[in-house]
Amino acid sequence: MTVKNEEDEVGSKTIRVFISVEIPDEIKGALQEIQQVFRESGDRVTWVRPQGMHITLKFLGDIEEGSIPGIGARMQKAVDGIEPFVIHLVGTGVFPGTKKPRVLWAGIREGAEDLKKIQEDLDPLLSEIGFPMEARPFSPHITMGRIKEIRDPKRFKAWIERHREAEIGSMRAASIHLFQSQLRPDGAFYTEKFAAPLGGAKVLEI
Repeated sequence: MTVKNEEDEVGSKTIRVFISVEIPDEIKGALQEIQQVFRESGDRVTWVRPQGMHITLKFLGDIEEGSIPGIGARMQKAVDGIEPFVIHLVGTGVFPGTKKPRVLWAGIREGAEDLKKIQEDLDPLLSEIGFPMEARPFSPHITMGRIKEIRDPKRFKAWIERHREAEIGSMRAASIHLFQSQLRPDGAFYTEKFAAPLGGAKVLEI
């Protein structure tokens, strides 16, 4: 689905976008160390590169580029009453479960409720301009890999349990971002299109 801007701007470029909280390089480094532990198993996993590591709040899909101001205004409204907060990342897990794992993720402990509040406020605001509400409850996490095949399920489950409480690190969330995602032969490339600071500070449009 392509969502157009509120003024139905003619000739606007179509781009693929999502809304996320960005994570700092030191956290990405810690996540890469965890990835390396799992890589040693030889399982078939498509690993997320550091530049693709985000705390995704909502995937919007294809939009008209002219709709960015309308999306940005709703992003800002969703975070105006929320002050910057700390996010503490702990442990690993899988979706939908260890019997048939498809996604390997890093968990969020402190800050999870703030992220849920932002997503819950953002979802209905974006539905006003044509984006469907999420059908599933929001579960804050960072995707580390997409699992294709597990060679030794028993060993994999043991590794998950061993890292369930692994300390990953802490970061400060001060804004949410609208990113364009472009698929290239060497992987996805991300371009920031809008940033909405928490607490109603000055809006940054790229």
